[in-house]
Amino acid sequence: MIETKQSSISYTADGVQTQWEFPYSYFSVDDIKLFITQNGTRTQIASADYTFNVTTKKVTYTLTGDPVAAGSTVELTRQTDITQLEDSSIQNFNSNDVERIADKLTLISQDLKQ
Repeated sequence: MIETKQSSISYTADGVQTQWEFPYSYFSVDDIKLFITQNGTRTQIASADYTFNVTTKKVTYTLTGDPVAAGSTVELTRQTDITQLEDSSIQNFNSNDVERIADKLTLISQDLKQ
């Protein structure tokens, strides 16, 4: 079940903080993207340069070096892959499979709306 409608959140960096929460549902950790906007330039950060903790639902950036400069915008957004990898021809197809498919379609719809 997807209980939220948002797929992105923005924070204003304070020059000290290195962790930000992503409070929304996601299908895969790989779907969570990090962008930094500084001096009007928006840059996507390579996934190898930050981590996502599935327990705390927090992104940590930077892993090394200085924190994001104060006044910059930190944006966490979900970009769900538009794929369908479930095989409904499997005999053991059950309600959990249907729920997972519906959840992924809901996430994709929300992502496209943003």
